[in-house]
Amino acid sequence: MAAKVELLNRMDGRVAAIRALASEDIKKGSIVCITGVQSGPVVSLADCQHKKKGLLLVALTNVNAGQTGRFCSYMLLPLPGEAKSGDGVYLGKKGKWSLRKLKTSIQVGMVLPGKGSSLYALIAPQGRY
Repeated sequence: MAAKVELLNRMDGRVAAIRALASEDIKKGSIVCITGVQSGPVVSLADCQHKKKGLLLVALTNVNAGQTGRFCSYMLLPLPGEAKSGDGVYLGKKGKWSLRKLKTSIQVGMVLPGKGSSLYALIAPQGRY
């Protein structure tokens, strides 16, 4: 019997994913920051209003409060709606990201062209823009 081989998903940063405890409910694609340690990292939703300091990551899956989840350095997500390649993606409130820049927003990604007329949001909070 052949050994099971896990192929890398090239759409996100799973290679560098970390396991962390969620301090609150977190949805896939939300931006989080490391806010503490309890036998491993603890993450909470990043927020442009509170300017939490620390390493920003992206949630790979939905994670309930008190559960351990996987968080990575970047993720590519299909982007429906009005946008153009090169537009900025900004940190909003409660871990959400938006194409709309608020006064306190920081850029956490950019819009990239896909196949045909499709667009993707590159959510990479550690990037330089």
